[in-house]
Amino acid sequence: IDEHLLVLKPIKEVITQSEEKNTISNDFERCRKVVAKLAGYSVDNLTGDGSPVKEANHISFFIKGKGKDKFFCEVHPNNQYKVRAALNGQYPFKAIGQGSFE
Repeated sequence: IDEHLLVLKPIKEVITQSEEKNTISNDFERCRKVVAKLAGYSVDNLTGDGSPVKEANHISFFIKGKGKDKFFCEVHPNNQYKVRAALNGQYPFKAIGQGSFE
């Protein structure tokens, strides 16, 4: 027996979801570039799944670097960022930079 599920969504909702995905993907790439600059890495050495953690006033991305280096990049609505790092696995995370995206 074949079964099909048809889901209808308003076009505005579909467009909004698509725009949000593009914005999140763009924010993740901007974070990778900022972290690379602050940590002295090539962007190619930074990985992450690109899934944001939504906080009250910003979103954060978890990014892995070389060895045990780990980073959190916060993206604030006013085009600002803040980066925290646990270099070589040294916790807790400490702020290593903040500013405006270019």
